[in-house]
Amino acid sequence: MTLATIAGGLVALATLLGFVLHGCGHVAYSTYLNDWGVQEGLFPQTADWKVVRGYYAIVLQGSQLISDIPWLLVFYAFCGMTIAIFVANLPTVQRTAFHDWFAARPFWVREPVKAMVGSAAVLYVALTMTLIGTLLALIPGWLGERAGHHQALKERKAIKSEDGAKLPSAELWRDGRKEVSGKIIASSEALVAIYDQDLDLVRTLERTGYEIRSGKAPLTGK
Repeated sequence: MTLATIAGGLVALATLLGFVLHGCGHVAYSTYLNDWGVQEGLFPQTADWKVVRGYYAIVLQGSQLISDIPWLLVFYAFCGMTIAIFVANLPTVQRTAFHDWFAARPFWVREPVKAMVGSAAVLYVALTMTLIGTLLALIPGWLGERAGHHQALKERKAIKSEDGAKLPSAELWRDGRKEVSGKIIASSEALVAIYDQDLDLVRTLERTGYEIRSGKAPLTGK
């Protein structure tokens, strides 16, 4: 294996990883905004931030996914595969009465049966690989969706809790007067989506003329 081959493989792996993280981050961000009732198209996110969000979604939700795996079923499946491989490797009798009987059948009977058996085996392998590939392709999207739901739910619970009033909030000021106070959900150069704690709803406003003031977060370190 040459250095060029290794480098090419690493580049391909990095590209695939970036694609997976980008897709996972996109689903997480879209789900998060949808749970808050914010239109995703109004607040596009850069590809870099989607990759970062996808990384955290896979790391945080992936650990939770491992704990949710039904390990007993996995153990049974492992035992079943082990037994199947063991049986397949057992020595067999080369010639049996069935082999002799089947070999004596006419060509137009024997060969179609062989072709059907071979086709069934190929179809089984192809179907199995397709299912495995589909599951692997769906996992990043599922993790991203789960991460988006988890983040939105966690923030809503924090706001509705007894200590919600003590959480740092953002304020939108215009002409020296505070107009909105709450949590900023998303923002862009032209718009800002904020949870209005006075009206108990999410508002999407134009940023023109607004000054955003944010309170200090409480210090947790010593």
